[in-house]
Amino acid sequence: MMSVEVAIYFEKRGAEKLMTSLMNLPEALIPRLFSSAENRKIKKNQVADTVRFESFKQRNPAGYFLYADSCTYDLSTHSKEYLVLYVDDFKFDQDYNFIRDIFREALSVSPVFGYAADYDERYHRNRMCRTFGENKTEAWIGRDMDKYIPGVYWYTLLSNALLGKHRVDIADLEAEAISSEALGDGSFHLLKFYEEPDEWKQNADRLDDMCQRIDGMFSKKSVELATANISNYLEYSEIISEWR
Repeated sequence: MMSVEVAIYFEKRGAEKLMTSLMNLPEALIPRLFSSAENRKIKKNQVADTVRFESFKQRNPAGYFLYADSCTYDLSTHSKEYLVLYVDDFKFDQDYNFIRDIFREALSVSPVFGYAADYDERYHRNRMCRTFGENKTEAWIGRDMDKYIPGVYWYTLLSNALLGKHRVDIADLEAEAISSEALGDGSFHLLKFYEEPDEWKQNADRLDDMCQRIDGMFSKKSVELATANISNYLEYSEIISEWR
């Protein structure tokens, strides 16, 4: 089982179109069951039972889980502005073609941003961990797309709308990518920064440096520099809140 997560951000109004797109995926990726709880599969909760599924969605406006034969979907509306689709628990063995299938089907819902990455790469680029005495604190950072582009990962999907909002030139990112593909009408870009997801460590410094170098990109290095000499938890928490 691969330790890879796919996440795609959409405008919230795209929920129904997104379900249609998921049903167009290859057979192993098509959602079959729905649930309000993770890892709770009930056979009678069939996506194909449209009446039951529609009733369920109305009772769970904050999000829900969908189960395919070869992956799990977590559809969340907890973000202030975005509908977020997380995909993980993949049952494939080193076959990454499905990544492109998911991103391509997402185009019909006009995604804003997306990525596919090893869990550890996501933690490395967007999670801060510090210890104060005997207490360890962790926080997600750099995910506010009103402020910046959250980062780049193994696969990174970018819309022209997000690039334009933060005045990031796609050519500057393509210079570090091993491949770049314009998708849809050309207003979406799928960049790949190295071949295999477990190669993220050997590429981490290169991509971290790029994020710090390019205005409009979130850089964890900036947060680390701002908090390097902070030994008081309350002061640290106040500073880091700027990047939450």
